[in-house]
Amino acid sequence: MATPRPGTFWPATEIRLIRRLANVDDHPAWTAFVARYQPPIWRAARRAGLTEAEAEEVVQKTFIAVHRSLATYQPERGRFRTWLGGIVRHRILEQHRERRRWPQPLGREADTLAAGEPSGSEPPGEPYLPFEEEAERELDARAWERLKEVISPAHWQVLRDLVLLKYTPAEVGQKYGFRRGTVYVIKLRCLPKLRAVRRQLELEEELGVPGVRAGEQGRATSAEPPGSAAATQRRSTR
Repeated sequence: MATPRPGTFWPATEIRLIRRLANVDDHPAWTAFVARYQPPIWRAARRAGLTEAEAEEVVQKTFIAVHRSLATYQPERGRFRTWLGGIVRHRILEQHRERRRWPQPLGREADTLAAGEPSGSEPPGEPYLPFEEEAERELDARAWERLKEVISPAHWQVLRDLVLLKYTPAEVGQKYGFRRGTVYVIKLRCLPKLRAVRRQLELEEELGVPGVRAGEQGRATSAEPPGSAAATQRRSTR
């Protein structure tokens, strides 16, 4: 599990919002989507060596591509940010190819080098697009914070020192006054809880419904209203 790090690079994806985007007339959904994803797409393009103007071009082309190909996204085959990251990567590489296709204006190479930007004379390598890496770190950080609600502060500190700070059980025991065997027991009991909390956060992110338990996913997505005909029929057959 990665070390938590503050800051948000890639926002959480709500399936409810993605489904609403299928309706091109749902302007509030598209407005929310653009506001949420424009900054990280722009930052990814800049990290890949593009200028500000080129990064804006990547953002615009990405949203157009999402609009055209959203129907091809299948949640059961992977996370939305992975799918979107593939589109962004393609647009960034496309922008690099477009840059090399046209001659550089006189003096631009010196100006861009002075500004710390690539000149475009060399083909770019694979762009650094840390979508999954950054998202996993953020998810880890949230999991560690929520774990505080599940275990005692002393056990949380012990597990943190073992997992994140890489202390040995002997060092942790000496630090907090526990026997080495007790430290092992704390780890064995608390580490599965950390993993369960993390899985819970992943589920909440996918459904966009905080607090939904893993066993309740089907009920959260397919339950009928209490007054529906299907619900009434089930009651009558009991």
